[in-house]
Amino acid sequence: MKREIWQRWLQKRVQDPRRNLALLGIGFAIFALGMTALVVAEFALLSSVSQELIALIGLIVAAIGSILAAIGYLSLSVLRLLHFLSDKDDRHPPS
Repeated sequence: MKREIWQRWLQKRVQDPRRNLALLGIGFAIFALGMTALVVAEFALLSSVSQELIALIGLIVAAIGSILAAIGYLSLSVLRLLHFLSDKDDRHPPS
């Protein structure tokens, strides 16, 4: 039963490339925002607790962005490849 749920979820992800591309772009933008916070904390602020907190927040934001971008990328490439390899094509019966 769980396998069927996973298969339906994967098929739904594969069938919507615009959503996957948007997820990749949003993930990249969030990652860039987190990295910008890290750079600002490192080079524009004086050493203090607030500098460390901004760097920590930037690191967390960058991690979230990279996870979202990875999910979008994998949905665009690997899941699509797996879908084609495991496709049970009923429209064209074997001749």
